[in-house]
Amino acid sequence: MRKFSFPAYILSVILFSTVAFAESGPASVAGKWQVSWTGRIGTENAVLLLRQSGTNLSGTFRDVHGVSQVTGKIENAAVSFDVAFQGKKPFTIIFTGTLENGSLKGSSKSKDAGGYLGHGGEIIQPDRPWTAKRGRGRRRSRTNAKFHKELVSDFHLKIRCLSGISPNEPT
Repeated sequence: MRKFSFPAYILSVILFSTVAFAESGPASVAGKWQVSWTGRIGTENAVLLLRQSGTNLSGTFRDVHGVSQVTGKIENAAVSFDVAFQGKKPFTIIFTGTLENGSLKGSSKSKDAGGYLGHGGEIIQPDRPWTAKRGRGRRRSRTNAKFHKELVSDFHLKIRCLSGISPNEPT
């Protein structure tokens, strides 16, 4: 009769678990996300629509400035993507983060510009926090209409403040 080897059994379980985990691939982040991120003029909201093909990400980022293209990668639960904003002075924001408990969380930073001079004259581009939660089932259209109204309202309020107009002053 053959003797049972407990260490060999444990080793085989560990190896099998490692192979099974390695084959599971990246987490799924495809779909619609409600994003809240800190921009240069305060907290901004956006809708992120991600498509995923293996570890590659693509999609759109919709905010008060319009719709911007997204490209990126995901490895296990770590996600990174670039949002290319268009306009007179195009710029790109790099978002990095992780998927935890069904939400995305991380920091963003300008790829091209958007920094400011530090005390020593160096250009500082601070990391800015962001979070994202998945959109909700059938209530999406109503939620998106309300979300869009809030986006436009926030944008107009920020423009009024930057223009030196009191937010409480009638239009």
